[in-house]
Amino acid sequence: MDVGIKDRGVASWYGAQFHGKVAANGELFNKEALTAAHRTLPLGSMVRVVNLMNGKHVRVRINDRGPYVNGRILDLSHAAAAQLGMIEGGVSVIQLEVVGDHRPDFVVEAEEAVVSASTLLAVHRLEQQAPSPVPLPHLDREASAMASVHRLLPTDVLVQRRLKWAPSILSADPAHRDHPALVLS
Repeated sequence: MDVGIKDRGVASWYGAQFHGKVAANGELFNKEALTAAHRTLPLGSMVRVVNLMNGKHVRVRINDRGPYVNGRILDLSHAAAAQLGMIEGGVSVIQLEVVGDHRPDFVVEAEEAVVSASTLLAVHRLEQQAPSPVPLPHLDREASAMASVHRLLPTDVLVQRRLKWAPSILSADPAHRDHPALVLS
């Protein structure tokens, strides 16, 4: 479960122009529902959003992908933005925290099947790339144990995103010119 993941950044909102159109999860977007768009969190994640400008907060469900404007981390529905007091300004600095998961069981089961298949494929590739002089019967046990893992946590995605940005951030400061992230890239 992805509970506890936190991020801070700029949020915006979207409303009338997308009302009634199909969201990424297949449902019709309703500007009066408490929903949001995020680039990487699993669809159906429940997120607590706090407007750091005024302290107001709301729980939303991730049902769409976005925002597609650089520098923004979340696109809120009109109703969610209204509860956060950010309609007038259009954007606000927020903190988000994953607090739950509201995905139908058939979606969770489908994700588990994909992880199981990809885990078994990865083990098969390892066997093909590096043949062992000793039989490896323990790989079957490891594959079945790894298959019980539901999915990669979004923290991994967030860490990867930050690591991708790290070299450009570090290179802007001459004091960090010998940092390992810059030497390796």
